[in-house]
Amino acid sequence: MLGDFINEYSKHLSVSEHVQVEIVPQGLRVLVNDDEQKPMFQRGGSMLTHYFEDLLLALAQSLPRSKTRS
Repeated sequence: MLGDFINEYSKHLSVSEHVQVEIVPQGLRVLVNDDEQKPMFQRGGSMLTHYFEDLLLALAQSLPRSKTRS
């Protein structure tokens, strides 16, 4: 299942503490969290840190391309 794959993939990338995957009636919910040691954005700005930019790019490659369900 895709949720299991993403969970295992996040463990492989050593980012599982920042990525949570839930199966919901509408599909798959992927939560990306930061913390004080690894902020998502540069302090006082809107630019992603390199860590989260790489994380989001890796996650995007693992998700299938599909139309959003309403």
